[in-house]
Formats: sequence, structure tokens, C-alpha cells
Amino acid sequence: MVCGSSLRRAALSAALLLGGAALGLFPDEAGKIDWYQAQIGAATKVVAHAHNGTTGIYAATELGVLAAVDADSGALRWRQLVDEDIGTLQVRGGQVLTQSGAGGSRVRVWDAVSGSLAWEHAQPESGQQAAGGAALFVSGSDDVVAAAGDSLVRLAPGGGAAVWELALNGTGTYRRLVQHGDAVFAIGERAGGGLRVVEAELASGTRKQQYDVADGAVLGAGHSVVLDAGPNGVYVVWRDEKDIVWKVHRLGLTRPMWDMYHAKIVQQELMPEDMLGSTLDELEPIPGGRPRFTLTYLKDGVRKTVAIEIVATGDQMDMRKLAAFRSGSAVVGGPAMAGVAGAAVAVRAAGGEWRVYGAGARKAKSSFAYAEATHGAVVWAGLYRTAAGATRALVRTSGGLLAALDADSGEPLWVRNEALAYASDMAFLDLPPPASAAEHAAQATDPAVVTSAAARFVLRWVATGRELAAWASSGFGLLAPLRADAARPTPAASGDHFGFHKLAVFGTRTGVVTALGTQGGAAAWARHLAVDGAPVAVERVFVVRRSQPLGDAPPVVVAVGRSARNATVVAALDALTGAPVAEDGLQPMPFSHVRAFALPAVGADGQQLLGLVTDDARPTLAVWPATAAAEQAFCAAAAPFFFELGDAAGSTQIRGYRVACDGGALSTALAWTFDVPGGEALAAAAVRYDGAQSTALLGRVLGDRSVRYKYINPHVGTLAAQRADGSGGVSVYLYDRVSGRLLHTAHHAAARVDAAHRFLATQTENRVIYQLWHDE
Repeated sequence: MVCGSSLRRAALSAALLLGGAALGLFPDEAGKIDWYQAQIGAATKVVAHAHNGTTGIYAATELGVLAAVDADSGALRWRQLVDEDIGTLQVRGGQVLTQSGAGGSRVRVWDAVSGSLAWEHAQPESGQQAAGGAALFVSGSDDVVAAAGDSLVRLAPGGGAAVWELALNGTGTYRRLVQHGDAVFAIGERAGGGLRVVEAELASGTRKQQYDVADGAVLGAGHSVVLDAGPNGVYVVWRDEKDIVWKVHRLGLTRPMWDMYHAKIVQQELMPEDMLGSTLDELEPIPGGRPRFTLTYLKDGVRKTVAIEIVATGDQMDMRKLAAFRSGSAVVGGPAMAGVAGAAVAVRAAGGEWRVYGAGARKAKSSFAYAEATHGAVVWAGLYRTAAGATRALVRTSGGLLAALDADSGEPLWVRNEALAYASDMAFLDLPPPASAAEHAAQATDPAVVTSAAARFVLRWVATGRELAAWASSGFGLLAPLRADAARPTPAASGDHFGFHKLAVFGTRTGVVTALGTQGGAAAWARHLAVDGAPVAVERVFVVRRSQPLGDAPPVVVAVGRSARNATVVAALDALTGAPVAEDGLQPMPFSHVRAFALPAVGADGQQLLGLVTDDARPTLAVWPATAAAEQAFCAAAAPFFFELGDAAGSTQIRGYRVACDGGALSTALAWTFDVPGGEALAAAAVRYDGAQSTALLGRVLGDRSVRYKYINPHVGTLAAQRADGSGGVSVYLYDRVSGRLLHTAHHAAARVDAAHRFLATQTENRVIYQLWHDE
């Protein structure tokens, strides 16, 4: 069956070929998205699952997104915005199980192929302490058991009706469920601290027993693990915060509990500070095997990870060391796919080389080289098997990268860069003009720059011929592309005649600064910014030196962000390559800024200066680069200078400050205040874009041939305000950022602004364009 779009395209091609000249729009001239990138965010939980001959990778992300990715190509199959923290992700057969939310949680089952919702169960929030959230498929049944709201409930498929419900009565925050035989165990933290276990009959929901396991311990956080070894038992291993002894408990038995010391496991003496800093991670056991976990500790400044197996005989408990990894850093990933050589441990071998081990054995399953400066440190690694039987390693980084690696060569088979899901700011960089006659000749065939009507007509027919040939080679639209994972075009190295080909430089909250070519969306470069191993949350991106037609000075982009300790960090990068301009690394500044903007001045090196404002008792303006020459250049070109503070959401007053240069030193003084009228508070604000903008028309030629030049006020700011209760609509105010004078007011009686209905505004020339949600 030929689809309607294919028929329309066939009719269009026939009309062009047989009917002579025809007038109309071509597909690439209107309503066409040149390119896009489907983002899901950084994965917090990843499960690989094979079903009906194909393998999919299912991920829950930090942004509350549930997504399925093709295991062979990395292409996005589907995604659903849950918009809640997903605490449980489990895949079985053709179904995906999730539990999300906290107080009043939701249990959902999705179709693994299409991503459509099969059924859901919403548990209302209880007045008792919330029971957290967890869910699991019942073995040998299509039912689901969940800790939702303040109940333990068994749900039937279809409508999600409750088969039975056990009230937990605020006894704890339960975030882990394990089925063992005919019983289900709910493990969580009790209100006074420590772990609590509730055991219930799987068939009836009757409470069998409830008891406390560990005083002062919490789930996760590196201090406790729950090991499900199927028929070999379920175990809890933990260490109290200030204790050097690891304890083991088998669920279902209130006693006994066994103690294990580091020296017995690692077979060497450790200092108390080394033992107190050790952490645990869960390992997927081999099917039918014993429970396994890893212990990571620091010895003489070297990080070591030990894979450990629990051996239980009767009432005796022991631990056996399977393998030890000595490395500068090690990451325990946990299971990516059940039954694939257990879980994985990723170990940095040397420099950027990593090795992935499976099942706690010394045999390496995968080795790969990784540039940490590009996408951040490796934070998770797992193993999975494709439908063809190939074993691959799955790696996730702190910058949001998700990549699949060949188990033999370590080569990346596909890469998903999810950093753009956390984009905080973007700036356009004009590419340098073509430098050679060959480049000019190559661009001369671009229809956008050809002025001859005859040449444009010929080029249009050539383009139509190419499209017709491609359409015929694809079976006239009936056959799928030969390569679904075809690589995107590489970004252009130089600009075009009209300046349409640029680089879009993005800054992200995960510390990644990356540049994409606007022509095809291909990544030109990426750089991960980190201080003391923690990513820098980038807030603003500035192009401080643009491409020069002549000269060797490269364009420079500057990213301004915050370190994990809230210190201001400024990084200058080569805008064409991403290489750091300075060789001394990132150095946090001795203050925390509240606003960063471009100053109307340039330094001796031709770079635009930046201003960083601190919100102290008396705000100060710091000039970047932090040199005396830069301050002198600013004072010579821009004094006096004005900036404003207080335009954050919820504010009722904006303050304007005047910057003056007194004897070479910068001083600030309050110049004006603008009070939001009518008992309203600010909901959002927008100012003119700091980057270079092209003016559409500089002026108008009058009848006497004189020119009336366009006046553009670069100091106009836009504010949106509403009452705290959301009633009374939204008021939009335009004000002058130098004098604080109100310029214009517009009121939208039925509009509102909240987290789900944002106020979006942009300013260009003398226009302000904004979007509001209107209830009518």
C-alpha cells in the first residue's frame, strides 16, 4: 500500500517532468525542519531487554523521561514524559514497569514495543509517613506488587485493580521490594533511622513479620546493598556510618546476623580512615549463583575494588574474594541485562583507557579509550547482549553521554549525547568566510547565493532530479533507509556568503560546552568543564571574539558557571576547536556571581570584556579578564555603566546600580528602584540578547532623499508579573534599565504563569515578542 505522502510526491514529480513549467513551493522551501536532536536526559536507571528477536535499552532519566533506545543503533524508539522521579524500572516480556512519585505514587505498565500505556494505578497520598515507592512483576504471574503511597498492594493487570492491600501505617519509607518464594519483602528506612523489613504473603497479603535490621543504616548511599540471589536467598549487607565492621543479614530470619571485617575480605590491614571511607555496590549474580557485591576502598592513596561472593552453609556465613582491581578510579555499574555474565565493573587502566569486567572475573569483557575532557567521567558501566548474540558494554558519563561499545575492539558502536537536554544558554558564532577560490567555487552552486534566474532554474531541476533518484532507489517510499544510523554531515569549516552557516555553542548544567553546525546539526566539538572532579553548571555563554577575515587570532567563546561549592568559574575556549585558551586550567574565583553580562568594551587583545556582579550588602562589579588593563579599558569606554538586580521570580522590586571609575577603582551606587505595582510579584523577566544582532533596516529614505535612521534602545527590559495566588491575570511591563522609568504596560486578564505554563520572551531591535498561556 502506498501512503498518501508518497502519492502526492509522485504526482508532483510527474507534473514537473511531464507538464513543463510548474509554479509552487518545493518541500525544502517551507515548513521543513532542517534537523533536530531527540533528547531524553541523563539515564539514572538502564535495563537492556530482548523481546521478539530484538534488543532494546530502556532508560529512566533525571528529567522524568521513560525512553526506549535501539540496542544496535542507539536510535530513539519512543519516549514518554512521566515528569516524576522514576524509582523503579523493570522490563519483562513485552512490558515495562515503572513506579514514580513519592507521597502519592503511580504504578504504570507500558508496552515495550510502542511505548503506549497499558494500565496504571494511582495510590493517593496518605496522612501517614509516605511509604516511598517500589514495584516488581510477580514471578509466574502478570500481577504487580508495589509499595505505593502508604500501602503494600498487589495489582491485577488491565485496570490495575487491587487484589489485596496491606497498610504500612507510616512504619517506614520503603524503596525496595524483593520476591522470595511465596513471600514478598519490603525494605526501607524507619522514621528513627535504620532499616526495617516487612514480610508479607504473596497470595493473600497477610503480614508475616516486621522487624528492624540495622540501626543508623540507610538504603543505598554506598553503605548498604540488597542482594537477590533467587533460590540462594536474599541478603542485606550494610555498614553503620561510624563502624568498620560490615554486617550481613538473610531476609526472613530476624536472627542471626553475621559480622565481617575488612582484613578478612581484602587480606590486608587497613587504617580506620580507609575502612570508614569504603563503599558497597550491588552486582547481578550469575543465574543460580551466589549473591555478589563489590567493596571499594582507598589504600595508600590508591582506589581498589574487590568483587565478593557470599557463601552460606547452614547457620554459617562467609565471604570469598573473587577478584581485585587496582586502579586510579573504578565504577561499579550494576546489571544492564540479566543473565549476561553477571554485572560489570569498569576500571581505569591508564590515562583514558578503561576496561570492563563481567561476573567479577579477571577476564576483560571490553576495553575502550575515553576522553574524559570531552564528556566527563565514566559514572556507570554495564553489559548487555544483542539479538544476534554479541556482548556489548554500555557506558554512561557525568556529562550525559550514553554509548555502546564493541566487546572485542572497544570501538563505540553508537553514541547518544544527552548533554543538550540540560542546555542553559546558547550563542551563535559566525564562521570565517571562505578563504580560497576553491571554497568560493564550491559555494557558487548554492541556490541561496546564485543571482542568475537561469542558473537557479537549472540548479532547481538538478536538485529535483537527485530527490527523484533517491526516492526511486528507496522503492518509491516503500522501503526503509538502508542505514538508519547514517552519520550526520560534518559541520562546515567556513561560512557561506549570507552567513547562514554558523556554529551554535551551547552551555549545559552538566558542565558540557558543545558546538553544533547549524547546517546539519553535527557536533563540531565538545568540552567538559569540571573543578575537583565535579562538573561546572554552565549558566551563560558569550562569544567574546568573533571570526576574523584576516589575522591568526581564533574566535573565542567564554562559558560562565558555578562549581559544586557555588564559586564562579569562567572558561575561555577556542570557538572552532573547543580547546582551552589558557593553559592553567579552571580556577574558581573567590566569589559567587548573581549576574553575568557582556560589557560594551574590548580589551587590548580584541576580546569583549565581561561583567560579573556579586549581590552583597553593596553589589560589586568584577571585570573579566581580572586584570588592571581590562578595568582601564572598561573605564575608558563604558563609564558610567548601569546594571540591575532583583528581577528573579517572586521579587517585588528591581534595583538599578550605577558603576563609576574612581581613580582606577570601580564603585557602585544605587541609582533607581522599580516597585512592581498592584501587590504583584515578578513571574519572569527578559532582556535584550547580548550577542550581535543583524539590523533588518538601518533607516528609511525620505522624499527629500535624506535618511531617517532607526533608533534602537538597547536598554529596554521586559517583566511579567502576577499576584501570588495566580488570580487577576498577568501584567507585562517594559522599563528602561538605565533610568528605571516605566515605558509601557499591557495586561492579559485571563493569562497565568507557572511551572507548567512559562512566560517566554525575546527582544530584537525595537520589538518584544512573548508567549503566554491564556485560559480562554
